[in-house]
Amino acid sequence: MHLQPGALALTATLAFLTALLPLSTDMYLSSLPAIGRAFGVAPADAQATLSIFLVGMACGQFAYGPLSDSLGRKPVLLGGMTLFVIACLICAAATSIEMLIASRFLQAIGAAAPVVLARAIVRDLYDGAHAGRELSRMAAFMGLIPASAPVIGGAIQETLGWRAIFLATAALALALGLFCWRALPETNRDGAGGWPGFGAIIRGYRIVLRSPAYRSYVSLMMASHAGVFTFISTGTFVLQGLYGLSPVMFGFAFGATGCAYIAGAFTAQRIVTRLGLDRVIRIGVGLEAAGGLLAVAGMLSGVPSSLAVIIPAAIYIFGHGLVQPQAQAGTTLRHPDRAGAAASLAGIFQLGFAALYGFVLAVFLTITPLALPVGLALAGLAALTIDLATRTIRTRAT
Repeated sequence: MHLQPGALALTATLAFLTALLPLSTDMYLSSLPAIGRAFGVAPADAQATLSIFLVGMACGQFAYGPLSDSLGRKPVLLGGMTLFVIACLICAAATSIEMLIASRFLQAIGAAAPVVLARAIVRDLYDGAHAGRELSRMAAFMGLIPASAPVIGGAIQETLGWRAIFLATAALALALGLFCWRALPETNRDGAGGWPGFGAIIRGYRIVLRSPAYRSYVSLMMASHAGVFTFISTGTFVLQGLYGLSPVMFGFAFGATGCAYIAGAFTAQRIVTRLGLDRVIRIGVGLEAAGGLLAVAGMLSGVPSSLAVIIPAAIYIFGHGLVQPQAQAGTTLRHPDRAGAAASLAGIFQLGFAALYGFVLAVFLTITPLALPVGLALAGLAALTIDLATRTIRTRAT
């Protein structure tokens, strides 16, 4: 069995490969307070297991894209997934917060391969708005993970504890890896087959970075995702600590925002071939800015309901569902022969910035729960500003 381009089965497979990122972060979110208690550490230390994952993702993406441009997508993908499964098992066996943080870093390096290479495979098979539509279709499928993972994770936390979450993640990744080994075709047939040296990787990145349009799309990805990571990294402490939600109820609340992402991605894939990448992005960044500002207003108003945070966050994340797939497609428009490198470098900037943003918010959160809405608002306004400042540059590129 080989998956065929354009087939729904291929779209779903690529979507679930990219979903290893939210699976690795969202499924254990409700366990962060329990992890802190288990190791006797502060919330900021428990949150570090999340931020370090993004650092690891950024580091891992450095090599995967260029390697796959030379060696092929499939062998690099399977190598990364093998590392991911091993690291999940180490996480489950962690005996200290330091060991868990280190193993989360290793887990992230493995997860970087499927996340990067799924986007590179899309560029191998599709162009322009069609690539944006395929990435939006993938995002709609992938959105099932952030919609359901917190609920499942909350249930596992209440019944089996946080270690079982990492064991379940390992089992799911192993099953997906075996399926890809049997069914996923090699899409990069132009690779030279040689092992690229460090100098070749750097030269490839320099070529990609020369494009002003590429830098613009990457900046949009960075700002947009920073807001999502704000909700991911601080939401569990605010919604459970301030508003008193149980782990399961937090899972449902977080799942509602995942449904908003699915709705945004589904809307994008219906309209992108008619409006184009940049018009869809324009709508999305406007919603992100509005959602962030509403979150600030909701918390400052003193409304005692968690909906004062959840609804604005859902608006932001709906907008992210419009922005993210189109910006990802935009990063590979000018570099079809370096799709892996372009996807890797975009991921490095996106996740590296989100990790830095998360570290700052973790400190801010120890002072005030306003870290969540302010983080959303700043990210949304930044995305809107970048869109306004770079429209001409991106229009010329497309």
